[in-house]
Amino acid sequence: MIFLRYGWIYLLHEKIESLDSFKELKPTIELKFNVKIKIVKSDRGDEFYWRYDEIGRNFGPFARILQ
Repeated sequence: MIFLRYGWIYLLHEKIESLDSFKELKPTIELKFNVKIKIVKSDRGDEFYWRYDEIGRNFGPFARILQ
């Protein structure tokens, strides 16, 4: 089992850019360290989840990719 404690910071102009930045970062990390990303921490903001409706919290495009 491999444990890596690295952090990457991407400066974004808008929250909507988070998905595209993650799509660029994921293959870079997986190729460089030869591991799969298993955990992504977030603040559960609107860029990850969409608003509540009658059935609960809707998953946004970012959350769907992480599933």
